[in-house]
Amino acid sequence: MRVLKIDESAIRLKDLPAPLRVAIAYMPLYRECVKAGGRLLTQKLRGQLVEAAKQLQGFDKK
Repeated sequence: MRVLKIDESAIRLKDLPAPLRVAIAYMPLYRECVKAGGRLLTQKLRGQLVEAAKQLQGFDKK
């Protein structure tokens, strides 16, 4: 496995297909939900979900 520094990779996030970008954006939230037993989201996790959605919306507009 090769670790790249920021801006060293020829592939940028916006070059990836939308479903893959969404999966990458939601992975930390998914892990937290699994740790919490997969039940209702806490206020903190709901906030993270909203922030992730906002970032994806803003990312697509660029």
